[in-house]
Amino acid sequence: MIVGDTIVDLIMGKSAQLGCTIGVLSGVGRREDLAETSDLLIPKVGDLLDLVLKKDRKMLENEQQPKIKNILETAI
Repeated sequence: MIVGDTIVDLIMGKSAQLGCTIGVLSGVGRREDLAETSDLLIPKVGDLLDLVLKKDRKMLENEQQPKIKNILETAI
């Protein structure tokens, strides 16, 4: 995941294949520019915490259990 307030930040994130790119509207970038290069726009960087916590919770509930099980099965 990359979070940025300029298109340079977001393009770098895409180029580096860092996953989700999130544009922050409270910085120097314009909404129109950030919308073209981001997967998601948030009003301010403080909103990121709620977003990450929701994703982490969902990942733990839905994704981690099968991954852990597969790792254990492979190790045996």
